[in-house]
Parts: sequence; C-alpha cells; structure tokens
Amino acid sequence: MIKDVNMQHMTMTEYVAVAMLSELGTKDAVLKMISNKEISAEQVVKSCFNWADIYMEVREKRNAKTQTT
Repeated sequence: MIKDVNMQHMTMTEYVAVAMLSELGTKDAVLKMISNKEISAEQVVKSCFNWADIYMEVREKRNAKTQTT
C-alpha cells in the first residue's frame, strides 16, 4: 500500500479531488455526518472526484474559448 501521496505523479483531476477532500475533511459537519453514518467516507471521496470532474470540464471549455480568441 502506498503511504505517501507523490503530487508530481497525480493528474490534475486527482489534485483537485485531494484539495477538495482536504477541505471537507476538516469540516466538523462532514465528520459528524460520517460519524452518524448519514454519509460514508467513500461517498465524500466520490463527491470530491465528481467536483473535480466538473472543474476539469469547465476548465477545458474555458481554455478552448481563450485559445480561439
């Protein structure tokens, strides 16, 4: 099992997801919901990757617009 996350080998999507997870992992409300089994840690991680996918999609569209002007 990998113990260290080596940022240089991460995709941009993974980097954004880790950043989101870092933020959500410090929120008392999120930790409380996990403790109360309202959501699972896996759902939180999946949500972070969904946000990262949305970010990348918008980023690509934005970059395409700026490259054509």
